[in-house]
Amino acid sequence: MIHSFTAQCATTSGSTVVWGNITPIRFNGYPLTAFAATTKDGQWRAATKITFANGEEAVVWQSSGSGGAPDMLSPFISYPAGDAVKMTIILSRPDGKIVKCVLPLTPSPDGTFAYYLHHTLTPFAIKDELVSFVMPAEKRKSLPRQNAVAVADIRSPLAVTVEATVSQGVIHALTPAVRSSSSWDFARSHLYAFSSGGIYAVSVNARRDRLSSHILDPREVSSPHGVTTSADAVIAVASGDLIAITGSRAKTLERATGFSSIGWERVHNELWCADSSGAVSVRALDKGNCHTRDVTISGGFFSSAGNLFFNSGSALYNASVETVPDSVNISVIQRQSVHGLVPPFFNPVNRLPAPSVISFSVFAEHFSGSLSLKSDSGRSGDNTRLLTTIDVNGPLKAPLPARVYAPPRHSLVIEISGRASPDTLIYPTQILFS
Repeated sequence: MIHSFTAQCATTSGSTVVWGNITPIRFNGYPLTAFAATTKDGQWRAATKITFANGEEAVVWQSSGSGGAPDMLSPFISYPAGDAVKMTIILSRPDGKIVKCVLPLTPSPDGTFAYYLHHTLTPFAIKDELVSFVMPAEKRKSLPRQNAVAVADIRSPLAVTVEATVSQGVIHALTPAVRSSSSWDFARSHLYAFSSGGIYAVSVNARRDRLSSHILDPREVSSPHGVTTSADAVIAVASGDLIAITGSRAKTLERATGFSSIGWERVHNELWCADSSGAVSVRALDKGNCHTRDVTISGGFFSSAGNLFFNSGSALYNASVETVPDSVNISVIQRQSVHGLVPPFFNPVNRLPAPSVISFSVFAEHFSGSLSLKSDSGRSGDNTRLLTTIDVNGPLKAPLPARVYAPPRHSLVIEISGRASPDTLIYPTQILFS
């Protein structure tokens, strides 16, 4: 059991708080006055030093006073860690004498503390005298437990009831579980641990004195900015893939994304994603479409009560509060092969059809731009040729047809670009062949 600690991440599940990637901080020790069986009046000064089994750590408690000086000590003296092996006590008494004793410590059966028990079972006095009072040297050593979590009741979040290793890598984020599987015990608290060694499901019992974990997905989560909680799932960037976790399953949404930071925006149910350069793309989770935003973020996204915040330049923005502009730049490019044939695998017997009519289904209060049909060689835009185009500046209330005069082509490219009002709707373009 740890005394105090630092943590790199935390979450709550019901009435349970869980801290992750923890670094224990050793307790300095109980005051010597707590072990005083008798006291005397006068000036005093005292220090205790606790030495641990690894030989690399020692903590020191010190204090002084003008009354209640420790005299006889209790036959039972303890320190709340089972790996404490020795306690050194130095005491400057009211009579001016400086005394010292070294007490061996024995671990308790459950390993939660170490103790010294005097053979007489009665209070005892420190007898070995020193010439001067020399403060013992403290040796602090940081022993991070990057793959461990600590559990507490949310009413006493720093009073840890159990701590344990739950993953094989550094834990970067913790979240409550979403849609817990019916096979799990509902009396337990369930959460996910996202680490460099994979994604783990963690379960804490109702008494908060035991926990267990098992791996859900082996893919690496390398940053806390790569995890966000939406209404229906916990979404993460794992080994470059965008995945959604619900219950005890991980579903891949998109592979090799290049995202370094993601955040969920509740008002519009959007997933905001940024790459290492800060460029942003937005996915509408309930519609399945994607668009880019003309903004570059610095750092990651930050969520609070469903609101999504990010830094851009020297300003902080709330993505949940949008200002609708009069018009926005749009660019839609769709490439398709004729009859689904891609050279050189076209049918040599039947002649390829030629495009004869195209109908653009774009609706907007105002659109200023062009609607075009182009052809290419079938190799991602090489040797692109313009077949027909319509320049528009005004409202679009109905589909716009156009006659096409062109020979057969293996591949066609539809381009819609310009500035459009926010109410713009773009439907699939229809092409007739002859």
